[in-house]
Amino acid sequence: MEDYIQFSAKTKSEAITKACIELGVSSDQLEIQVISEGSNGFFGIGSKPAVIKVRKIESVSEEEEMKEIVETVKLDSFKEEAPVQEEKKTEAIKPVKKEIKEPKAVSEKPRQPKPVKERAAKEKQPREFREPKEKQVREKTTKPVKPVEILTDDKDWVTGIRCIRMELGEPDEKGRRKPVGTGKFETIAVSSVIAAIGQVVDWGTLDVGALETTKKGTAIADGLTYQTAQPDIFVGGDCYTGPKFAIDAIAAGKEAAISLHRYVHPGQTLTMGRDRRVYKALDKEHALLDISHFDHGKRQMPGYNEAKAKTFADARVTFTEEQVRKETARCLGCGATKVDEYLCIGCGLCTTKCKFDAIHLKKVRDWHAGTFETMPIKVAEGLVKRAGGLVKNAVKK
Repeated sequence: MEDYIQFSAKTKSEAITKACIELGVSSDQLEIQVISEGSNGFFGIGSKPAVIKVRKIESVSEEEEMKEIVETVKLDSFKEEAPVQEEKKTEAIKPVKKEIKEPKAVSEKPRQPKPVKERAAKEKQPREFREPKEKQVREKTTKPVKPVEILTDDKDWVTGIRCIRMELGEPDEKGRRKPVGTGKFETIAVSSVIAAIGQVVDWGTLDVGALETTKKGTAIADGLTYQTAQPDIFVGGDCYTGPKFAIDAIAAGKEAAISLHRYVHPGQTLTMGRDRRVYKALDKEHALLDISHFDHGKRQMPGYNEAKAKTFADARVTFTEEQVRKETARCLGCGATKVDEYLCIGCGLCTTKCKFDAIHLKKVRDWHAGTFETMPIKVAEGLVKRAGGLVKNAVKK
């Protein structure tokens, strides 16, 4: 018997894989003893490797197996019944010798029970070391179908699904054949239907009214205001665009909130002053300034502080002044310019900081704020007007 050899790795399966590679055998030919299962610890702190001991299982040659089979057959053939004596005859029946024929070649080796440890290791070993199994070919007895309608009864209970039979159509330019309908339908009786493939918009108990949807079930809305055919319903996100990035849903939610705010205030327009998101790229060929040094610099990478490598602190180092200059030199890549009217307070500071004199302020209305001393009077005037309006509305009702 060979001695046990010890292996260690992060996990038990990796240790078994390592042992199989170094010894050049599969896990079925190894006797495995687990010393330690190993643990990941907390964020890598206190982790322990998995430790196992293995040794090769002595394999029996085919000749020795055949000899054992022949001896077993011989012993079984000599086990005859005891001689039977008849009442009239006193002579005992002599045993008859039978010719023992050599057994034919056995097609399969007798299966021997595997140790429990070996079977458990085989179930957890990587796929590349498992023995290939025979593929079971299953004939298709039915043609593929595609659901087209959910059938219900008078009480809106599901009774079945109406499906159309599909078949592969003609190959396209790339040689791929897409499934097409045959025009033949069949009905499958069911009691409930669960939409578990892809995504579907569930409007729940919302009274959608005149809201219109596409073939995929998403809402049809205005691309600027996100207002649907039902005037008081505004949409955005996946129910409008389908599956997309979260940042797109956030941007649509902001624009829809602006439209909703204007909608609930009578007399407001939903389109005036809105960002139509029409961006014009910078014409680099006819630029008045030298921009040859733009769009050529590589993205700057932050430094790394090795002293903080094994701590919970951020090991990245901020940009140097030179890195900041190189990074900001790449800002003309998209050529998009926009002023957010909800963030701009009209201070005019940007007009003084722009070295190229590209930003200007234009007066759109003649209005001046009052002084701080006159503010209480203005507030009082507003309160009186508000109170008068409430009284007027109450009298009308």
